[in-house]
Amino acid sequence: RRTLGRKQIQGRSPCGKTRRGKARYGKRKNNTREKMTRRDFLASGGAACVLGVAGCALPWSAAKRSVRFGVVTDTHYSTRAKWSDRHYGDSLAKMREFVSVMNRVRPAFAIELGDFKDQGPDKAATLGFLDKIEGEFAQFAGARYHVLGNHDMDRLTKDEVLAHVTNAGQPKALASYSFVKNGVTFVVLDACYNSKMESYAPGNWEWHDANVPPAQLAWLEKELAAAKGHAVVFCHQRIGASHFGQCDPGRTTDSSRGRRQMQTLRKLATQHPRANANTANTAR
Repeated sequence: RRTLGRKQIQGRSPCGKTRRGKARYGKRKNNTREKMTRRDFLASGGAACVLGVAGCALPWSAAKRSVRFGVVTDTHYSTRAKWSDRHYGDSLAKMREFVSVMNRVRPAFAIELGDFKDQGPDKAATLGFLDKIEGEFAQFAGARYHVLGNHDMDRLTKDEVLAHVTNAGQPKALASYSFVKNGVTFVVLDACYNSKMESYAPGNWEWHDANVPPAQLAWLEKELAAAKGHAVVFCHQRIGASHFGQCDPGRTTDSSRGRRQMQTLRKLATQHPRANANTANTAR
């Protein structure tokens, strides 16, 4: 794991060993190491990812098959007052910085992993927040994709959210879909369903009751089986894992039924010989 501020990002060293609990550091000054800030990390191009097999050497030509992509998540844009460590109003500037770096390093695509905006006093204000953050993300000069997060449906339905964002190659943005870049299959899941398999909607978007419907799991299995090369699975919610530092210690992102389904999801992803599962850092 690489610690970046409060967030923990899964990562592996080139030899395949997991890095745990170590902060990223910059150059030494006067024989001391300076801790690298989020801004430093972003400016260094660290927000772009190069796909391997969990970071290890590829069994095929890396020069021909590597895919570089940018990831941003949990921007929670709104004009709400600061709460805890959430600075909602700063999200537009942060997105501009992210897009500026992405346009400089020119990855194959950029994807946001959910909780794109936060809620306003009513639907109209919330749609305004969504349109503003999407407008900033749209400045990226490349293919863009979205993943639904629980907060995206705090005052809006899924259809309303998807009608206001754009996914590359889709006439209308979809909640779950797949695409291929340089022989690598990328699959986006929608885990925003409660244990009754009802879609999240205003009044029904509890982060700890997240589920992937059986039909979507069956679709995922087919997508992984059909993948010609490596596969990467994106999902906003953590897959069957507890949250660190959440307000409800020990709770997971899903119900007991959902947890079993999430475990099935992890099993599908890990059983596929060329699949990696990637989730957002938080789904609170």
